[in-house]
Amino acid sequence: MIKLLISIVAFWLGTSVAMADMAMQPAVSLQTGAYRNRDENGSNASLAVEYRSGESFTSWTLSPIGGVMFTTVEDWFLFVGFMRHFELDQSWQWALSFSPMYYSYSGSGRDLGLALEFRSKIEASYAMPNRARLGIGLSHISNANLSHHFGNGKNPGVEILSLSYTVPIVMNARSR
Repeated sequence: MIKLLISIVAFWLGTSVAMADMAMQPAVSLQTGAYRNRDENGSNASLAVEYRSGESFTSWTLSPIGGVMFTTVEDWFLFVGFMRHFELDQSWQWALSFSPMYYSYSGSGRDLGLALEFRSKIEASYAMPNRARLGIGLSHISNANLSHHFGNGKNPGVEILSLSYTVPIVMNARSR
């Protein structure tokens, strides 16, 4: 698993694929998905709102993101991180993101082991005529085994299969 992650990150940082046009402007993404612990049967729903700044401030074209995610078991996450967009053609793009997260465990959901969790995500999206994007994403959330050193030893991790609707934020010339 570590080798796969290292390979993905190396490809992500080393690729010369251009950033998509929409990634260059701020956007809000609404996401809903199936939230599932890999050690249990069944799943719950998640709902997230994510702000994508569109500003790239590194040579790797990383853009800041931030947001909040809620689950139907009353757990919630607050996150900030980075995203990189890759344009496949005029309509299709994919993105990779990584975000540290604050995790609030409700007591009735899944105990992920620590308040500090990490989310990695891959997303593919299609540009619609109204400039919004419709996408599908796969996320993994875990505490990277830090709970074995600083917590209760739990690191069950969760996967989220999500659908997203991302809308660019139109800014007029005076607000820039």
